[in-house]
Amino acid sequence: MKTLLIGEIGHNWVPDFDKAFELILMTRNMGWDVAKFQAYDTDKIKQPGDTNYKELKEAELSFNQLKALKDYCDKNDVEFAASAFDVERVLWLEELNVKRHKIASRSIYDSALIEVMEKTDKPIIASLANWLGRNEFPKINNAQFLYCKSRRQILQNGFRVIDMIDAIKQGCGFSDHTIGTECARLAIDYNAPIIEKHITLDKNAAGWDQPSSADYFDMKEIRNAVRRKRGVK
Repeated sequence: MKTLLIGEIGHNWVPDFDKAFELILMTRNMGWDVAKFQAYDTDKIKQPGDTNYKELKEAELSFNQLKALKDYCDKNDVEFAASAFDVERVLWLEELNVKRHKIASRSIYDSALIEVMEKTDKPIIASLANWLGRNEFPKINNAQFLYCKSRRQILQNGFRVIDMIDAIKQGCGFSDHTIGTECARLAIDYNAPIIEKHITLDKNAAGWDQPSSADYFDMKEIRNAVRRKRGVK
């Protein structure tokens, strides 16, 4: 079984939109499968003055920007994907003809959003940082779930590897917000079907996600772990 590698670009291009294209190229060059972004209206999910409001606002993508990213992914044989945070943006992604949809942890109980995604009959990937209970998955049709602890959760409460392994044994993939590659490589050893991790050109750049993101060398380590698992040199 091939592990799907998703490079979460997210906000790691801010403040230079051209860096988003560089990150797409890095996704391709490192042999990862998907370049993923986020599609949201900041004012629907945050209030001015909230944590990360300014960063979210600066990274908010218009339809035309998402289209430019999708076109560039197509040109470079990388799958484009995005987490849609509202129904309108699911429709944007459908217009862009995405292969699959992604539900962020904050949205796994958003029934209106989920219903629209389900009606597309496309695969859905859903992160579970806000999962309400082990062994009881949200009722989302055609969904593949990712065990996930957000960077904020990890900073506050640490990260229990045993819980990640247990989730993978139940069929989950892994959305990795830990620092480094150890947890991602361990998840691959335990046959995680999907690894999602933020990627970056520079871990020291400004931005909330940068420290726990994978740079060129980390992406290579994770890719090589997948290849070793498959017996590919």
